[in-house]
Amino acid sequence: MKMGFRRTLFLCHIILINLVSLTVAQPNFLSHFCNHNDSTSAYQTNRDTLLSTLAEKTDQYGFYTSSTGENPDTVYALVLCRADAKLDVCRECINNSTAKLKELCPDGKEAIGWYDDCMLRYTNKSVKGIMEAEPSYPVWNVNKNVTSVEQFKDALEKLLESLGDKAASGGSLRKFASGNTTGPDSQTIYALAQCTPDISEQNCSDCIRGAFNTTNFENCCAGPAGGRIIRPSCHFRFELGPFVGEIPEVPVGAPSGCRGLKGRCASVAAVLLNFIGLALLLSIC
Repeated sequence: MKMGFRRTLFLCHIILINLVSLTVAQPNFLSHFCNHNDSTSAYQTNRDTLLSTLAEKTDQYGFYTSSTGENPDTVYALVLCRADAKLDVCRECINNSTAKLKELCPDGKEAIGWYDDCMLRYTNKSVKGIMEAEPSYPVWNVNKNVTSVEQFKDALEKLLESLGDKAASGGSLRKFASGNTTGPDSQTIYALAQCTPDISEQNCSDCIRGAFNTTNFENCCAGPAGGRIIRPSCHFRFELGPFVGEIPEVPVGAPSGCRGLKGRCASVAAVLLNFIGLALLLSIC
């Protein structure tokens, strides 16, 4: 009897541990948007086919856009991972987004999902190189507020303006910036700003700065001790403690044609260098 009870207790303990682990491992889903216009079965098939390829085709820069199908059932998709998300984390986030959006928006022609580490968007119209500021959602810390609200807001706006401009000046591989500033009461404010790298420098700056004079900004950023605004083409976030991880360097002057080719450009460069070296050696001899 005691042996059976102990075995049952042990099994319950294992199940509880697994349940806790699953709960802790759940990623933070921030928000989503669905356009519930009914789509055709052909559109849904194209959507499912396209979404299933996004994770594996996204490289270390965390951005990918593609399309599939013929009009009127063409589906366009775009993914953007946070610049400090490791590739495996990025791809897992994209897969989570794919499953989540198919669950939340089974029949819609357009949907966007935001997690902490990525955004996934699909639609029936081309999105590449087009800045989209709406829909826009605020997310903020509901547990803690700052004391000197106006001074904090002023310091935050200046920091975000600076980071927005810095992110906008990034190239076609990445538009991202992070930094910090000293706010009121000697508080250090940490923040990041990021745009999809396919939009122009001006559009990126407009996307970030355009969120300042909105109700969303008042909700997320005028009082709470942490918050963010998420948009289809950009997002920013701030906290009172460090939250940005290590960010891989983008090679200076790296041509966009090398993007996603898994080292082939480096191999070509090595071959060219060897060829040049051989030519010099032959000329000397």
